[in-house]
Amino acid sequence: TCGLILADLGADVVKVEPAPGGDNTRRLPGSGSGYFGTYKRNKRSISVNLKSVEGLEFATRLVRESDVLIENFGVGVLDRLGLGYKLRSCSRTLGYFTPVRESGSKWDNSEERSQASV
Repeated sequence: TCGLILADLGADVVKVEPAPGGDNTRRLPGSGSGYFGTYKRNKRSISVNLKSVEGLEFATRLVRESDVLIENFGVGVLDRLGLGYKLRSCSRTLGYFTPVRESGSKWDNSEERSQASV
């Protein structure tokens, strides 16, 4: 919701989605069909393969040009992709936001996603 609020207030928010299919909430059926439009409004989206060299380079360039980085990966995912320290340190003025994960909570497991399925 942080990105949504910033976008609603007029910030240029770029949502990076997994390539090639993008955010799975785009394709929710039935009562979930409005989820993407409701919660991802006012954002630009781009699909990026963060497991490729080109995707990593693109993400790094995007963050260098950004004021704020909001990530919602599971614990350690950015580090495993080789982006953790690299993204956090590429700009001294970058605001970095990540979900708070309590020790022992269901999100404290690096094998789980930090966003529940809708």
